[in-house]
Amino acid sequence: MSDTRFKKGQVPWNKGLKGVNGTSESRWKKGNIPHTARPIGYERINRDGHIEIKVEGHGQMVYKHRWTWEQHHGEIPKGMVVSFKNGIRTDCRVDNLILLTRSELARLNQSYIKYSTPETHETCILLAKVKDKARLERELRK
Repeated sequence: MSDTRFKKGQVPWNKGLKGVNGTSESRWKKGNIPHTARPIGYERINRDGHIEIKVEGHGQMVYKHRWTWEQHHGEIPKGMVVSFKNGIRTDCRVDNLILLTRSELARLNQSYIKYSTPETHETCILLAKVKDKARLERELRK
């Protein structure tokens, strides 16, 4: 078995080199646009079914429903989420968006989402709000 470790005073073969492939001066040219770059306004549907959109000023894609809400109502408060009244994740109209607390969303997903259809989803949201309010009342009585 040979000893492959460095001996004291031995110089590695790549000392003083920048990168394994030689110089990096020619790799990144000024003004180069990568093949994965997308134009402003580009939309895609992610694997969860939400629409993502490329917006100027953001380095990454943003959710279209959140961006639409912020354009019409201002910043989303901390602890709140934007949800869809009819439950269809690609329907990003302003009148279809609703602001929920995270606990209301949890109640909706725990109890009512399995019974939800586009026609009944808004009713399920209201039931989740009532259930969450009742939970808060019980906690306050303790």
